Amino acid sequence: MTEITCKCGCGRKRQVRTADVARGWGKFFDKSCKARVQERRTGQCAAYYALQRRREEDPFHIDDAHIFSEDALGQN
Repeated sequence: MTEITCKCGCGRKRQVRTADVARGWGKFFDKSCKARVQERRTGQCAAYYALQRRREEDPFHIDDAHIFSEDALGQN
């Protein structure tokens, strides 16, 4: 077992298997720490919620239409 310090910056420590560390696993204390770092890197969750807000404001926005739908082809 190897003691690691969480890479998200929270400073929490944890014992993980040495084989997992060799594979590149065991970098974070738990899933929420990993998710926090991943969101900072990709911004994927913020983009998803922004799209949801846009859809609530204008449910018939053309960017969300399928390319072969009547809305996209202008046949409504």
